[in-house]
Amino acid sequence: MINKDFSKEARLNRLKHILSSRQFDLGFLINLYKDASLIADLMQTREGKELLTHVLPGYVLGEMFWQESSRTYHSFAAATKRLGAEAVSERGVKKTRVINGKIVTKWELVFSSETKDAHFEDEVRAWASYYDALILRTAEEGLVARAAAIVDEFGYDVPIINAGDGLGEHPTQTLLDLLTFFQGLKLDIEKDWNKLSKHSVAFINDGKHSRTIHSFALTLGKIFNVPITNICPPGLEMPRDLVAEITAAGCDFKETNELREADVYYVTRLQREYFKTAKEFKEYKNYFSITRETADKYGVKVVMHPFPRSKEGNELPIWLPSDPTTHSISLDKDPRAFYFYQMKIGVPVRMALLKYLLNPHLELKKLQEEKLVHEIKAQCLGCRRIEYREVGWTERAPKCGYIETVGHTFCPSCQPEPATT
Repeated sequence: MINKDFSKEARLNRLKHILSSRQFDLGFLINLYKDASLIADLMQTREGKELLTHVLPGYVLGEMFWQESSRTYHSFAAATKRLGAEAVSERGVKKTRVINGKIVTKWELVFSSETKDAHFEDEVRAWASYYDALILRTAEEGLVARAAAIVDEFGYDVPIINAGDGLGEHPTQTLLDLLTFFQGLKLDIEKDWNKLSKHSVAFINDGKHSRTIHSFALTLGKIFNVPITNICPPGLEMPRDLVAEITAAGCDFKETNELREADVYYVTRLQREYFKTAKEFKEYKNYFSITRETADKYGVKVVMHPFPRSKEGNELPIWLPSDPTTHSISLDKDPRAFYFYQMKIGVPVRMALLKYLLNPHLELKKLQEEKLVHEIKAQCLGCRRIEYREVGWTERAPKCGYIETVGHTFCPSCQPEPATT
C-alpha cells in the first residue's frame, strides 16, 4: 500500500536511523527530493553555498568505513562540510590474523581498539559519545543494524546511517538511484510516481552479491511496482527471500541468463572476492558488457551503474580520449548514460538526508529569507529601496514594501534637499 500523505503532519513520524530501503515510503522520498532539489539549486551560486553552511554549524559526524569506498565516502564528507558541519573519518584495511589457531581474514579499522580485541558494542558506544551522527560501511551484513540497536538501547540520540553493509543493503545509494531513474525517464516523482509501473528495469550481472541491487529492487518493486528482470550469469541470482518479498508485494519479477529488452539497464560489476577461485572468476568476468550497440539492440533508454566499474570485467566500457577504438563502443558520451548523474547528485541528496536527520524542522526557504534580511543594512524611507551590506543600494524598490526590522534612512536619490534659511 502506497502512503500518499505528503503533508507536514505525515513527516512527524520521522526516521531516526537509515538502515534499509524498507524504511522508505513515497511521502519520505518526495519531501527528501524537494530539499535535495533546492539544495542543488543553491549550490550553483556562491551565496547559496554560503547559506547552506548555516544548516548544521557546530555538528561533528563520524565516518567509519571498514571497506574501501570513493563515491559514498567522499560524497558524505563533502555533504557534511557543505552544511557547515565537520566529519572525522576512519578507514579500514583487510587484515589476516590467527584467531584460536585459525587464519582469519577480516576488515579492521586501523586505529580502532578493535585491533586490541575490543567489543564492537563498546566501540559504538564510544563513538556515540563523541559524534552527532555515525556513517558506517561494514563488510558484515547486519553490523550497522547492531550499532543502531546499541545506541537505542542505551539512549544515545545519535542517528546511524548504513553506507553499505556486506551483502545486505546500501539504502543511501538507492536514494541516488531512484532520483536518477525518474530523471532518466523524464518523470517527476511527485506528479508521476504512479507512472513508474509502466516502465521496466533490468539488473545486469550480480544480483546475488550486489547490495545496491538489493536495496534498489526493494524500493522499485514494493513502492512503485516496477517490472524487474534480473539478468545474470548462472549462480548469481537474487537472494530468494528478497525475490519472495518483492513478488508478494505484486512486483512482476523475472530472472534470466540472457539479455532482454528493458527501459533501464542497471549494470553492476562482478566482484572477484565473491568467487572461490581465480579460474571461476575468469569464466564469468566478461559475461555481460553493455555497449552502445547492446543498448540499441535492446531498446534501452537509460543506463545506470553504481560504480566503481571494473577494468577487468569491462561490464561498462570506458571512453578514453587516447583510444579511438573506445569511442564507438562506450556509452560515456551517449545521452542514455546516467551513471555520472548518479555520482553528481550524491552530495545534494546526502545533504538533504543529513538535514532530515539532524535539523528536521529547518525550512531552507525560511533560512533564505532570514539570511536575506540579515544582509540588509537599511531601507529607504522614500522609495523603499534596500541597501545591502555587500552590494549597496538596489535599483528598484522591492515588492515586500516597508520592512520594520531594519534601519531606515534615505537613499542617494531620495535624500532631502538641505533646508534653506
